Amino acid sequence: AAADILASQLSDKDPAIVADLLTTVEEQARAASISELSLGRHVCWRIAETTNKPAVWIKEMLDRGAPAILVEFFIAKIAVGNPSEAETWISLALDRPSLQMLGVDLVLKHCVADTPIWHKASPLFKNCIGMIKGCVLRKEVRSENLRSLLNHEESNVAGVVAASLWGIRDEAKIPDDLFQDWKRVIVRYVDEHQEHILERVFPKYPDIAYEWIAWRLEGIRDDTRPFWFGIRYDRALPAAIHALTKGQKHELIDRLPRTSAVAELARSLVGRDMELFLHLLARVELEGVRLDPLRMDFGSGLHAENVVHDFDDGWQKMAIAAMEKGFFAQDIFEATQPGGYGWSGSRSSMFAARLAPFEKLLQHTDARLRKVGKIGFDHFSIQRDQNLAHEKRAAIRGELA
Repeated sequence: AAADILASQLSDKDPAIVADLLTTVEEQARAASISELSLGRHVCWRIAETTNKPAVWIKEMLDRGAPAILVEFFIAKIAVGNPSEAETWISLALDRPSLQMLGVDLVLKHCVADTPIWHKASPLFKNCIGMIKGCVLRKEVRSENLRSLLNHEESNVAGVVAASLWGIRDEAKIPDDLFQDWKRVIVRYVDEHQEHILERVFPKYPDIAYEWIAWRLEGIRDDTRPFWFGIRYDRALPAAIHALTKGQKHELIDRLPRTSAVAELARSLVGRDMELFLHLLARVELEGVRLDPLRMDFGSGLHAENVVHDFDDGWQKMAIAAMEKGFFAQDIFEATQPGGYGWSGSRSSMFAARLAPFEKLLQHTDARLRKVGKIGFDHFSIQRDQNLAHEKRAAIRGELA
């Protein structure tokens, strides 16, 4: 209310005097690190609503180096009524570092793609990712501008627009005239920072899930786009795999390159499906990558509880199949081991827990699995005993183990 009263009083004053006053107040507020909602911004909003000379106000504000929050409503008013006139002021804003973000905002909302003012603003888009995301989410950008953004040379610009078009809820409807561009960008440029979007897109569009994986495999294979199917995609990758048909999984297995970067993907594609595992084993050129589905998870899970899984029936059948294809028991043991893991508790207790599944294999009816069990049992018994002795010595000395 106080700001409305002040705006009413100032709207009839000389714009030069008001601009000087409000600019000075904003400068003093910034110097004092006062970050509350700007009174000057509200005042300018109200003045812009009533004035029939917004250009006069803009000139006076710009002459005094006013911040964007004091200028935006005046330019926006002109843009609504006379976009071509507004372009002159928007161009001036784009020339000033302190007003460039405002200029980009106005270009997105009020100008048209593939025009001189759009081309002038375009190089600045990469510095305004957060603002672009907000404009798209609020549906403030017209269709032709969205298309231009989806085709922007900066992949992070295109990516945030595609992700934001999906919105914050799953019922997003991508316009037909934008769908192919949107799909291409989702496949190529939407990655870990928008993983929550991928998690919701893939179930609705399984073909996008397939192409998203295939595109990354192609980049790994020809060494043009490095990528690692790992923990950074622990939400998106399961959603993609769940959306695939068995035929698509076959095709993706055919595309796997021989690199550890696809270990988690190979494991996820196969799961416990013996047919898919045999298809993977048939690709002899992949060498050890073929055993990635035999890896077992160990370590600290949710709520810091320790997790050690037994070798289930599906795993056992796959391990036997691998040995029938020429792998040795030592290969199978090494394939079970994760590259990294956490544990809550002493190291001796960790190795004792990791020993247990192998100890059970010692009783298996298949001699090959018993041999795998013995390798694991012997390995972790030594690790357990060595660490237990170290922990006992440390306890006697009053040291941390």
